[in-house]
Amino acid sequence: MLAQAAIEEEEGSYRDPSGRIYFRGKRVFRTVSQEAEADLRAAIGSGLIERLVSENRLVAAQEVPREILGEVGASAAMLLEHPRLPFVSYPYEWPFSLLKAAALFHLDL
Repeated sequence: MLAQAAIEEEEGSYRDPSGRIYFRGKRVFRTVSQEAEADLRAAIGSGLIERLVSENRLVAAQEVPREILGEVGASAAMLLEHPRLPFVSYPYEWPFSLLKAAALFHLDL
């Protein structure tokens, strides 16, 4: 039997009070805290998440069994799996035009 890939935490995810990002092999997961679960379930139940994904305004996610991440997942209220993005950049790397576009996007959202 092959050993499972190690679980790695995204270094910058400590900034998110509602969860953390983890990698296991080529898979990307996000834990959701107990405090954020009700809000996320309400957004999913309202159809908002599905609409934003269909409009390409939000990256898709699907709930998966928390056991996938062992003890890390067991401490979360929910575990989501996201598609792996081909390229990740951070706002501190962006020129003013991209910061402006992101701000306008969030205001519109």
